[in-house]
Amino acid sequence: MRATCLAALLIFAGCRGDDTDSDTGSDTGFLNTWTGTDNGSEVPFRAPDQTFMGSLVEGTELTTDDDLAWANSGSLACWTTLENPYFFGKHVWHDFDQGDGRDIYLRMVPNDGTDLSLYGAQRSVGGSSVPPDLLLSGTGECSYIRGTRPNPGQPEVLCMPGFPGYAYSLLIGVAGAHGEVDASYQLQIWDEPPTGCLHPSR
Repeated sequence: MRATCLAALLIFAGCRGDDTDSDTGSDTGFLNTWTGTDNGSEVPFRAPDQTFMGSLVEGTELTTDDDLAWANSGSLACWTTLENPYFFGKHVWHDFDQGDGRDIYLRMVPNDGTDLSLYGAQRSVGGSSVPPDLLLSGTGECSYIRGTRPNPGQPEVLCMPGFPGYAYSLLIGVAGAHGEVDASYQLQIWDEPPTGCLHPSR
């Protein structure tokens, strides 16, 4: 994981996400049989506050270094150009309200056999900007496998830290790796008291 730095509203519109079975997180076409550890941070030892399904099908395809220049430098700078292939695919963006001083843990579980990456960015309250015109107000985080090996099926985890006195419009990005454009995933969200993402509840 590379870090640069619920009373929640999820908004889905066009390529910004898929609300299929968002209340239950169920999807008869989804299967994940991964039994190893997650890639990235730990999550709280309790059920997530919200779980929903998503799909890359309605996403935006970003497949060149120019497409991902917004992520390689500036205030986000979450991964380098050498790591762009882990984000060459369709990107789906979800909006989530991060409350004042709340840590938000995210766990993205890809469908079996698919390699997906996860990232998040804190925008100002009410912000709705998306790449390549992303306007950052806080910090950015990302979770993906490093090195030369892919990790199909492995869940990606990250935490967006909360800061007392600050609330954010959180952009959650799920990206296909190595050209993936057609895959489903499950996104799990935990809303936690602030610890700087150091101590998830147990």
